[in-house]
Amino acid sequence: MKSRIFLLIIVLLSTLQISFANNKIDNLFKKTKELPNAEYYTEDFKNPQVKGVVDGVKAIEVVEADIDNATYLALKKEIEEVDFKPYETILTTSEDDEFVKILIKSTPKKIKEIVVISLYSDEINVVRCKGNLKSDMLEKSKTN
Repeated sequence: MKSRIFLLIIVLLSTLQISFANNKIDNLFKKTKELPNAEYYTEDFKNPQVKGVVDGVKAIEVVEADIDNATYLALKKEIEEVDFKPYETILTTSEDDEFVKILIKSTPKKIKEIVVISLYSDEINVVRCKGNLKSDMLEKSKTN
């Protein structure tokens, strides 16, 4: 009985860890949407008219906002320091006042989400693509 309870606690804690990681991306979207002059856009590709735009993409979510220097510095620090697990960082680049981070959440055969965070001294853009992209699509794009 004790081992079952212990196993249940481990499962619950691992689930909470995944929820908190998702919340980090969700919190970044929420924080960006709340900025002055923020624009938010979402598109659901489940309906047949637009299916096949990009195979496997089910939804795209975009938020962009103008920012001041203090907001830029705070966001840059947060984005650099936060551990976004279970997302894997594919690319992080910083040059002058431009900062870009690309993250994916995947299984061995599929990419579930791609998140692109683009931060400049005067604006932030956050894009999230959700779906079931085949991992080999990335390999093919790397070779071309």
